[in-house]
Amino acid sequence: MSGLPDYAKEKRKKVAKEPHKITELFDTKTVVFIAKFGWNNLFRTLTEVVREATDKARAATQGEANAAHAAVKGGSGSTDTDKFAEQQRKDDIVKAVRGKYTKLYQRVLREGVPGATKLSIDVVKLIKSIMAKPSQRQLYLVWAKLRTRPDLEHKVDKQHAAALESKDEKVITRREALKLLDIEMKSWEDQAVSNPSSPAEARVFIERSEELLRAMMQFFANHVSGIAIMFLAGPKKVSLSEAVCEMPGQPKVLYSQVAEEETTLRLMGSRVLSQSCLINGAFIGVDSEMKWGVLLNDDEDKEDQPESIPMDVDSILDPAPQQTKSQTTLAAEDVVPSIVTVQAVTMTDGIEGHPRQVRGSPHRIEAALIVLTG
Repeated sequence: MSGLPDYAKEKRKKVAKEPHKITELFDTKTVVFIAKFGWNNLFRTLTEVVREATDKARAATQGEANAAHAAVKGGSGSTDTDKFAEQQRKDDIVKAVRGKYTKLYQRVLREGVPGATKLSIDVVKLIKSIMAKPSQRQLYLVWAKLRTRPDLEHKVDKQHAAALESKDEKVITRREALKLLDIEMKSWEDQAVSNPSSPAEARVFIERSEELLRAMMQFFANHVSGIAIMFLAGPKKVSLSEAVCEMPGQPKVLYSQVAEEETTLRLMGSRVLSQSCLINGAFIGVDSEMKWGVLLNDDEDKEDQPESIPMDVDSILDPAPQQTKSQTTLAAEDVVPSIVTVQAVTMTDGIEGHPRQVRGSPHRIEAALIVLTG
């Protein structure tokens, strides 16, 4: 059964600042998915119909997920190395599946109603302009990875590969390449319009935002004929981007390069960090938004995801959104106006483009402060 209607309902509660169960919904859908497809390579290309899991299987999967999370949260310690690695693998799988559900439902809710509230400034288009757009992979590379070819383990060029492949393989290769392109395009769209589903994703966005922030600070500094300074607090980071207006014939001196002012900026960064912690309840040990979900706590340093065969899993996660596109639309009240906020991006030097780290933090935080002077 689709979880989309329930998600829309809980999302309305969250927007209205009422108690909601979005976290529980995603946790349940994640467990059901893993119980059905198993813990091994669950994003594989399906060759047969997989039956729904029984209640007993779901309960067992829930227990395994909880045990894996508890083991990873507690650290390896005296635990057997192989056993701990297996628990960490399962915990990573839970995060991967939950992240896919989050992005799927957010995207469907965002696109579900024609004429939904849009920003006067197309921030999404701006973000996309600095992100490398996926392109179709070279067919000979896709072909070479479709199946094991012991006779081609030696070095081969694309002409040799093309000469060996059959007409049927050409069709299969093109189909596979288009499928991979479709998956990568959806991922590209999600990166531009969806909030990160994990601290790791936020850090990836940090790296991809440097060029945008560098240009923004220089643009504002020039147009206010002064200085532009931007603080941003994200997962485990408080960073700074700054710029000074162009002065013909004069050297550029950033505010942080003025004697003793770097200390001022460091103190300001610390204050922004503290306020962010207050907003998120970090000082009292409460994650007010359950930002990364019950099963995703303490995962800031987990960068790797379990190995899997890339595939479009949206229709397998929940077929209803695919039907929604062609048959129905969500109710207007189900769609939350999407205001894209640049969260957890690297703040870069607006003149030279050098990243300037102000201070690190173990807390989950989102905050931004922009200072313009002219």
